[in-house]
Amino acid sequence: MSFEILKVLQVDNAADEHAYLRALLSKVTAVSYEIDWARTIEEGWQLINECRHDAYLIDCHPGADSGIDLIRRVQAHGLAVGPMILITDTSNETLEAEALLTGAADYLEKDTLSAAILDRAIRQAIRRRRIMEDLKDKETRLNLALNAANLGFWDWNLATGELYITPEYKRMLGYAEHETVFPNYAAWQEAIHPDDRGFIEQVIKRLREKQASTAANIFYRLRDKNGGYRWIQSRVAAVHDGQNRLIRLFGIHVDMTERKLAEERLREQAAVLDQANDGIIVRGLDKRTIYCNASAARMLGLTPGDVVGHTAKELGGFPPEYDMACEQVVQQGDWHGELTLKRRDGSSVVTESRWTLLRDDAGRPKAVLAFYIDITEKKRLETQYLRAQRMESIGMLAGGIAHDLNNVLAPIVMATQLLKLRHGDNETQRLLDTVESSAQRGAELVRQVLTFARGMEGQHLLVHPKTLVRDVEKLLTDTVGKSITVTTRIEPDLWPVPGDPTQLHQVLMNLCINARDAMPQGGQLTLSARNVHIDEQYAAMSPELRPGLFVVFEVQDTGVGIPPEIRGHIFEPFFSTKMPGKGTGLGLSTARTIVKNHDGFIAFESVVGRGTTFRIHLPASVETAEARGTAPAAPPPRGNGETILVVDDEASILSITRHALEAFGYQVLTATNGAEALALFAQKHAKIAAVLTDMAMPVLDGAALIYALRKIDPAVKVIATSGLKSSAQSMEPFGLGATTAFLTKPFTAGTMLQAIHGALARRDSSPEGTRASAPTTLPA
Repeated sequence: MSFEILKVLQVDNAADEHAYLRALLSKVTAVSYEIDWARTIEEGWQLINECRHDAYLIDCHPGADSGIDLIRRVQAHGLAVGPMILITDTSNETLEAEALLTGAADYLEKDTLSAAILDRAIRQAIRRRRIMEDLKDKETRLNLALNAANLGFWDWNLATGELYITPEYKRMLGYAEHETVFPNYAAWQEAIHPDDRGFIEQVIKRLREKQASTAANIFYRLRDKNGGYRWIQSRVAAVHDGQNRLIRLFGIHVDMTERKLAEERLREQAAVLDQANDGIIVRGLDKRTIYCNASAARMLGLTPGDVVGHTAKELGGFPPEYDMACEQVVQQGDWHGELTLKRRDGSSVVTESRWTLLRDDAGRPKAVLAFYIDITEKKRLETQYLRAQRMESIGMLAGGIAHDLNNVLAPIVMATQLLKLRHGDNETQRLLDTVESSAQRGAELVRQVLTFARGMEGQHLLVHPKTLVRDVEKLLTDTVGKSITVTTRIEPDLWPVPGDPTQLHQVLMNLCINARDAMPQGGQLTLSARNVHIDEQYAAMSPELRPGLFVVFEVQDTGVGIPPEIRGHIFEPFFSTKMPGKGTGLGLSTARTIVKNHDGFIAFESVVGRGTTFRIHLPASVETAEARGTAPAAPPPRGNGETILVVDDEASILSITRHALEAFGYQVLTATNGAEALALFAQKHAKIAAVLTDMAMPVLDGAALIYALRKIDPAVKVIATSGLKSSAQSMEPFGLGATTAFLTKPFTAGTMLQAIHGALARRDSSPEGTRASAPTTLPA
């Protein structure tokens, strides 16, 4: 059978006392004592420093070098030794109190000692010591755990008012472990930020009165040693006695100052990011949005709260290229390109996007940072710029071919008029009328191309809507095909409208051709015109309307209709839903431009599957003047044998012009270029009454020729001709406009004869050498 062995050190200068205590302890049977003996205090101090005894029995006698002094010495050096028991000869309450305060585990009187009393005192002291050491060890481990977790612990005993806080709690507030932070609850309460005290008192009141659960989370500011404030988050628990009285509060607190400051910095940074024009989105590897600034949310027509926590697929609005970009950024670390995002309202935003893969400290992918720049306006301007370049190219092309086309049409127009004089039968006259009308329309179309490409203004006359509709109806009969029925509805007594008849004809034809294309299986096309008086009340219903008298042209079809998603684009240049090669996308854009130039407006209604109606409102003129061409034409004036010098590099024009002039009583000299004409004029200028010259010729052009002619004869009458009206402006720098009329090719024989007659009839009123005014431009 084994016994517990306890090692004891006795410090006593008396040998008999040592023998007495050894004899007592030998009687103990429950444990086995091994006793060492120190005869002096100094010897005892040396053995105590070895820390190899379980307990110490120290003789206590009055005077210097007493047992109490030895205990004080041990305590001062912080030696972790077993319990020290003082043994004294007599009972002395003062000495007993002093011994216990000094750190003695017990106080025994020699007169009352027995084996049992001495054994019990030693073992109880050792047990208490071990319990205290165990508690201290647990407290140490608890403090280590709290320190590792940056947690502070506090315990407030309401009965005693004692407030206990752990070293970590002190450290958080800048205090050393040995310093007193809050001696009582009042001191702790006074250290709370004034703005937070009321809230803390309310929490404690609810806990005291059990108005809430026995625990609460509080967030407040607490003053530190330096006088600043730390943000503290505490988890408070309450203990009540059997009568539901609050007797204790304790809790764990965390210093949240750095986190609070970091959150404030993040909020400030987020506020800055929200002010950025660029959209910024952060997504996790699961493609769910972690962060979205205000600009990115606006691009999607959402709020940041709508975006965060969702994937692009859940939100919608992202194009198919989005998934490809996600794969590339994970594989390659970045991606950039253009993405077109759909907003919630259905509109689109074109973005220049740049994505970057974010990694953690270990280099592992953790998120994707995406920047989105709204380039919708930039793309629109680029498109407009490209369209402007295309229009400029079209203008250059149109200008290049217009002169040649007009040179081709000019002899046809004049020849038909000469043929009419030679062939008077009705059938021939009808055929010649058709040829002349077609040639004139071709010339008008050339001018219309220039008007569209270069913005040249047309000629505004009084146009009869009925005549306009009937002309379009005739052309539609041979254009739309037999599967489409064309119907016209013309209100009687239509008001005339001021405008360019060719341009208005083009508008109606464009709309009718579109209506035809919308009915591939056939249908009904209705062309109508009516008078409308718009008053102020009706005009207020639409921003485009205004009060006044209007003639309304309607083009209605029973075709497929216009889908809602493209109705906002149909008037855009080059926008077309037709197959490549089937349309230019300029028809409706041109129509709208012409209508606006005529101070009118165009609108439409459409029902998918039922058809479309376009309405054109043109301001009416209530004047009684007739549209051009309705009054009987006066016969062309004849000449009296005057000599006209005709200059043109086109042989066909030169020939037909010579024949027309000779047929109407003039003598004609011809030249094929400016140099030849100048030589001829120098020889026969006294005989030549007027010069009819083309402006675009080789060797010496028209402007240079006119300038040279004026040097020879300042009073010479000149009629300039060209396929481009802009050629008239080229004469201004030379001061050539005084007696110069201008004809735009192709022109009729009557127009030419009227110009020559007018030139011969005018007197040159400009003094020689003065700068002339701009040339007079005559209608073809």
